[in-house]
This record gives sequence, C-alpha cells and structure tokens, in this order.
Amino acid sequence: MSKKIIPIYLLCVCGSWLSSGCSEDEPSIAAGVQTLEMPATGGEASVAISANKAWTVTGNDWITATKTDDHTLKLQVAPNRQAARSASITCVAETAETIITVSQRETVAAVQSDSLALAAIYRESGGNKWTRRWFLSQPYRQWAGVVTDGNGRVVGLNLSDNNLSGALSEEWQFLDKLQYCLLNNNQLTGAIPSGVNRLTALEILDLSNNSFTGAIPHMGALAALRMLDLSENSFAASAIPAFLADLTQLEDLRLKDANLTGELPSAWQALTALHTLDLSYNSFAGSIPDAWSALANLRVLYIYHSSLSGSIPSFIANLPALEWLALDNNNLTGAIPDGSYAALEKLWLHNNRLTGAIPAALKANPKWATFYVCSGNNLTDCSGDNAAPAAYKASAKRYKL
Repeated sequence: MSKKIIPIYLLCVCGSWLSSGCSEDEPSIAAGVQTLEMPATGGEASVAISANKAWTVTGNDWITATKTDDHTLKLQVAPNRQAARSASITCVAETAETIITVSQRETVAAVQSDSLALAAIYRESGGNKWTRRWFLSQPYRQWAGVVTDGNGRVVGLNLSDNNLSGALSEEWQFLDKLQYCLLNNNQLTGAIPSGVNRLTALEILDLSNNSFTGAIPHMGALAALRMLDLSENSFAASAIPAFLADLTQLEDLRLKDANLTGELPSAWQALTALHTLDLSYNSFAGSIPDAWSALANLRVLYIYHSSLSGSIPSFIANLPALEWLALDNNNLTGAIPDGSYAALEKLWLHNNRLTGAIPAALKANPKWATFYVCSGNNLTDCSGDNAAPAAYKASAKRYKL
C-alpha cells in the first residue's frame, strides 16, 4: 500500500462552513471533505474533523479509519484489485454524524499488485532486519529471491533463512501467479493467512521451521501442489486436515512436529503420487492404515516419535519403491512383517515393543549392519545388528532427508 499522504484541512464549525453562534449544548460534527477519491494503489489521507463533543469512527474491510487526535481522522486505503468501488465512513458525536464517501475509480495493474504485495510482506515481516534485504526503490525483479516470468509477474519467492519475523502479510494472497514459495527457517509468527487458498498456481510451498500458530488453514483449492512442508511450527493441536486427501498431485508431504493428533487418514489412498511422507513427532492414535498400500511410489516414510500403536501393516514389507523407513520410538507391537523389502536402504524400528524373528529379507540385505532394529525391542536372532544404542546420538543427522 502506498504511503502517499493526502492532507485535507478545511475549516468547519458546527456543521456549516464559517458559521457562528452555535449552541455548545447541541452535538455537532463536520468533516473537511464529504467525498474523497483515492488512487488505485491506495494510500493515506488526513481529514480535518470539527466537533463539539467526543466522537468516534469505524472503517470497513478496505479502509482503516483512525482518530489520531480530537481534530484529525486518518484514512488508510488498501490497493484496489477489484472493480471501481466506494464506501462511506461515518463519524459520530453523540446524536450528530458526518459522512465521508471514499472511492477508487480504477484498479491496479497486475504487476502493480505484485509489487504492492511484496512491499507489504517486506514491511510486515521486519524487512529492515532481513539477511538479504530489498531496496524498495529498485524494480522488484531485482529483489533477492524474487523470480518473475516474461510478463513481469512473480512466479517464485525464495526467502528461506532470511530472518523474517512477525506476521506474514495478508497481501501474500495477491501473488496469484506464484508457483513456488519458500519461507522456511525464519521466525514468522501468528496464523498462516487464510488467503493462501487463493494461490492456486502454487506447486511448492515450504513454511517449515517457523513459529506459526492457530489452525492450519484450508488449502483444498491448491490442486497443483506437489510439495507441502508445514513442519516444526506451533499450530494448535488438531487432527490431520481433511483437505490434504484432495491434493492428489502431492509428491512430497512433510508435517513433522506440527502438533497433529487423532488417527492417520485412510483417505490418503488417493495420494498415489507421494514419494516422501514425514509425519514424525506428532501424537497419533492407532496404526498405519492398510489403505496406504496404494501408495506404491513411496520412497521415504517417516512416522517416528508419534505414539503409533498396533502392528506394522504387512504391505510395508512389499512397497516396491520404499528406500527409507523410520517407525522408531512408538508403541508398535507384534512381528516385523515378512516381505521383499526390495529397495530398502535405511531402516529405523528401534524402541518399540516388537517381538519375534527378524525377516530373512532384512538379514540378507547388504545394509543390515546399518539398520536400527533390535535395540528397545524383544526380537530374536539380532546377530549382525551393529546399530547399538550408543550410535543413536547422531539421530538428527540420520533422519535428514
């Protein structure tokens, strides 16, 4: 939003220009102007108010009206991305009132809209403290982490590890051509703006390792999404959002340490494009659904430290592409299922309550000596399992995707 200041100070007394002899007992209020036209880019305007009683004012969804002192009203007008529009702002002093009509006849061009949205993100996320700062006087095509297409529209935004702080601006939703957005490893707080569901061109969204709170917003309209990472935030405890089952193009889904509860959804059988799934460090009830046998493209499945119970489903042993499997530090019981484990390269099953014999396919795997299986379980024939408890100290590195 533009910071252009439009000062408007005209003398008004008791509701009529240059009048006199008004009763101090009768409430009166008047504004320096009754109509105000603002540019499409929005901005600020100061309006003189004359009143003989205390007065109040309220704004609307695109005009912020603030009483700065007894004689001044500040109007902050958002950029207009719609058709021509107008609204009335009413100032009230007891039984008297005055109305200011604010209008915008034009809408911003698409590239202006992108520029305004980026500038809002910069201002509201502590841009002056960013590691890679922007110089707003330069064209936004030159700003670090901003990628544009041939029409000058913003299609990529990479601000990861850039010391962003505070809330993520609601203006973010107006980057409607955005295809990838990386805001991970910052200090963003507050709720993820609900307008994220308007970013329908998004294919990659990484908001991991921030301090977002509140609920995970609905993103069911992001049908093109291939990668979503909301890991390591401070969301309110909730079940896995139902809308995820509709994002059938997802290939990489990471919700580690996202304060998720409840059962794992059987409806994810439709996510057949998934190759990476990380749900670790949550608090789930029950076991892995058998319906996930449809996820034949899974290469990485991580659900460690997540309170899983029941047995390991038999289909796990025969997922044809599965390379990395981490189900350790849960409450899993029963035997490790037999199967081919055809592509398995890394395995973590330690610290459960598993019993029985080690499947022959695991013992025959050339990587068997590096698998973490026996410690913390009650399995037989663990010879050759060299992954002793002392080796668990590097767990963060072991699990790194």
